Amino acid sequence: MFRFLGGCISRILGLLLLLIVLALGWFYRDELRSVWHSLHHPAPAAVSPEVAAAAAARLEEAFKRHGPERIALTQTELKSLLLYRWKTFLPDYVVRPDIQMNAGRIRLQASVPTDRFRGLRELQDVLSFLPDTAELAATGQFIPLARGRVALEVSEITAARIPVPQRLVPVILDNLGRRDEPGLAPNAVGLALPKGATAVFVSGDSLVFLHGMPSGKGGE
Repeated sequence: MFRFLGGCISRILGLLLLLIVLALGWFYRDELRSVWHSLHHPAPAAVSPEVAAAAAARLEEAFKRHGPERIALTQTELKSLLLYRWKTFLPDYVVRPDIQMNAGRIRLQASVPTDRFRGLRELQDVLSFLPDTAELAATGQFIPLARGRVALEVSEITAARIPVPQRLVPVILDNLGRRDEPGLAPNAVGLALPKGATAVFVSGDSLVFLHGMPSGKGGE
């Protein structure tokens, strides 16, 4: 009898506890939903010198190792590297550089003095609409070149959000220092891959390097 009563009481207490939990879940559903979202979708790390240092160390360590490897840098890591590690490689006249990635393409933008292009007759019509300093943005994708090199093929350039005619893209790239090389299209810029890397491409919002793979294998 006591065992029977004890079992009934345990079931009743368990049911009451379940009802209390369900009631609390209903009344505080918005707060619980917010907590659930924060646990499964943590806020991205902010652009910072610390993120740049960690990303640089991860790259350096990865390229020291032997064997195939896939190394992905997030958009936040790339922005941090661009601002705190790589900015010294940019010309002095380039300010507020930024980088974005989406759908297999990379978008680079920065503010550039428009007098850099005043001597180009082909751009005079475009320059007449621009202020002294304009936001210049280029969108493109990576194309394989010879071993150890890759091309950034530029599909679009905007100046102060005004699309530049496609025929003028090579003119702008040449003025920004593009150098011709075998297999390089007029609307593309040749870049050297990091030592040991065999390919680079954009996947989602990350820049992916393939390391240590034989030429012609890997990639997307």
